[in-house]
Amino acid sequence: MLAGSPTREAPGPGGRSRDDLLATYFTQQGRYTAGVATRYPAGALVGGGEHQHLATGFEVGTRFHSAPVTRLADARRVHLGHAARADGRWRLYLFADRARLAWDAALTWLAEDPASPVVRHRRADDDVDAVLDVRGILPCSSHEVELADLPALLRPRTGALGLVDLEKCFTATTTPAAAAGGEVDVFDLRGVDRDEGAMVLVRPDQHVAQVLPLTGTRELSAFLAGVLLDAGAQEPLTRR
Repeated sequence: MLAGSPTREAPGPGGRSRDDLLATYFTQQGRYTAGVATRYPAGALVGGGEHQHLATGFEVGTRFHSAPVTRLADARRVHLGHAARADGRWRLYLFADRARLAWDAALTWLAEDPASPVVRHRRADDDVDAVLDVRGILPCSSHEVELADLPALLRPRTGALGLVDLEKCFTATTTPAAAAGGEVDVFDLRGVDRDEGAMVLVRPDQHVAQVLPLTGTRELSAFLAGVLLDAGAQEPLTRR
């Protein structure tokens, strides 16, 4: 890596030493050495990225780039990417629009419409999130939202005991002061459009399959219909 580079005792142009050059190289190649530089081309499992501008930091075809968020249930600061498990499910992250109208409509469609992948690809006796794990992210603080006011899909009853899963929704910041102070949050860090929001579909291997607008329900349905079996054609899934 350092072939032909200046020695520590005899710096090259600009006074840069071998150590400096090596540090620069590792900084530039950081994502590669961490194993997250792979990018899959468009195909059956990766969309074309026509709506990439809605979430520029979640590049279609690359590994899902996590960021800090606040879990609404306990106001704890966590990493969004750590919410996913290696359990073979697809993930859908819904970043809310400023008015929350499109966000609410998308969640209602996901929960109720026959064309929704949550409804279409899930057997009746399986948990609502058995195939597609839906998470919501709001561009506000955890003090501005009540759990009881969330759409039902973000408060599902799952598991053998039917307990309410309270870890489906996150907010961008912890307090109103942090939000008002311009704290850098997940929307800023990952270039998510605050006015329009976005849907980020993630494959089971944690690579981003597609970025869509919150109104892109038909596109979401069509994409997953080409990947997942309809409920009637599936074998029963084992409860977690």
